[in-house]
Amino acid sequence: MKVISIATALFALACPANAFENKAVAATLILRTDRTIAGQPIIVPRKDVEVIASIYEIAPGATLPIHQHRYQRYGYVLSGEITVTNTESGKESIFTAGILSSSPGAYGIKGRTTAPSR
Repeated sequence: MKVISIATALFALACPANAFENKAVAATLILRTDRTIAGQPIIVPRKDVEVIASIYEIAPGATLPIHQHRYQRYGYVLSGEITVTNTESGKESIFTAGILSSSPGAYGIKGRTTAPSR
């Protein structure tokens, strides 16, 4: 069942929005990029690939400690506002509801919120 669900999702992502003949379905492109917010090229692991989807509930004023990810991490802000700082460059990026981000792998990042965020 997982294989079928993943294959269906990948097929849907690969199809252009106008490929669907159902007028009740609308697709809105939220991001198309080959780079992370740090300018790194997006690299897909060649083996042991795993996709994880999570929803984080982040309290106002919360901080996310300095950390890094093995590979790029993708996030979509459902509500609120999250500020992410690249600890290598000091560059801050602010993400608000409706924004998809591609965070760098192998660089340290930290985050903070000013409002309840998801």
